[in-house]
Amino acid sequence: MPKIIENIKENLILEGRETLIDKSYKELNIRDIAKNCGIGIGTFYNYFENKEKFVHEIFMDDWRKIIGLSESLKFSKLPLKEKIREIYIYLDSFVDKYLSIFYEISMQKGYSPERNNDMKDLYISVEGILNIEKDNGTIKSMLTPHSLSQFIVSNLMYLSKTKYISFDELYSHMNI
Repeated sequence: MPKIIENIKENLILEGRETLIDKSYKELNIRDIAKNCGIGIGTFYNYFENKEKFVHEIFMDDWRKIIGLSESLKFSKLPLKEKIREIYIYLDSFVDKYLSIFYEISMQKGYSPERNNDMKDLYISVEGILNIEKDNGTIKSMLTPHSLSQFIVSNLMYLSKTKYISFDELYSHMNI
């Protein structure tokens, strides 16, 4: 009777994330990941086409947490600044965790521009927050919520990478 392992994909992502963060992209070995999860290499490839798709799914698993958070903030009673701060904290953690891995992959594989589509969901989610805030009269910016969401998210990403000023300083300069 074959053994039944539950949550194989989730276990692979957890094991892969740990290995990726503790070691590197180059040291991420699919055979070791499969072995540590108690499955054969063929079973791994039933879930992920290749190493790059596997790593992308690890990134996306954490990215979806940021999107989920921003969606949950839409109807929160927190002030806008605190909603954006919460998004920044998650985004900053994501960048801290994966930035060196992004660079490592780019050095080995080259830049892949289609991944920019992954940002679209965050822009849309932040735009939803801004639409509600605009309807409530709490936004003084003349930018549309669409443009403002792109402005905010791109500045939060840049701040996460550079730490050139504090979040509070950035927020005050945004003049929202």
